Amino acid sequence: MSYAYGLWLSFNNQEEVFELPVLPGKIEVTGKGEGSGYEVYGLGQINVIKSPGLAEYSFEAILPAAGNPYPFITARYYYEPRYYVDLIEKWRQTRHPIRFVYTGPSLQINTPASIESFDWSETAGESGDIQISLSLKEYRFYAARRATVMDGQVQQLEPPRAIDRSFQPFYAVTEEKETLSNISQKVYGKPDYHAEIKRLNNLTDAAVEKLFPGQILQLPNKDLLKGPEGVTP
Repeated sequence: MSYAYGLWLSFNNQEEVFELPVLPGKIEVTGKGEGSGYEVYGLGQINVIKSPGLAEYSFEAILPAAGNPYPFITARYYYEPRYYVDLIEKWRQTRHPIRFVYTGPSLQINTPASIESFDWSETAGESGDIQISLSLKEYRFYAARRATVMDGQVQQLEPPRAIDRSFQPFYAVTEEKETLSNISQKVYGKPDYHAEIKRLNNLTDAAVEKLFPGQILQLPNKDLLKGPEGVTP
């Protein structure tokens, strides 16, 4: 089994997407349980465990100039460094989450994330190269719920409205000879939705037979899929 190493960032459901040309030396992943300590009379200090906190990701990477074709470049295609810098900065200014995808044999990340910080500088001694430092924080989509209030008391809460973007919009192929049926099984729990994935990505029969590690496939929203008996997965 062969895995692809790759790191992708995208915006607005893959309207804009790129693969980082050179993988960072390390990706730091941090998270905490968001516990709180309290003093309780007769018991001393106790710790109240709350819901797990949001994961945070940070890494540094080199953006090589086109005239510096280093052997450690992993992306199939790459652009001038300022292309990536300008795009990340534009995404940051929108104050909307991006999609962060990393694939490797021991770590798989596919999550919406907010850009917490972004710094860049030209690499000393290497003409045109840019060094970037990026910090991301896991993002969870949410929606307001309408409440019915009578006599100052909440009587009823509407169920939360479905948010299409909370479902991962794409899948990064990680194994050689992976099939759409395999992907459907992994994502939806059944292999029946290979045709929908093929149609959404405009894949030919030949392309379906030649999926490659690192390839990005857009996924149908699971709430809109219907199985043979009309039941959503």
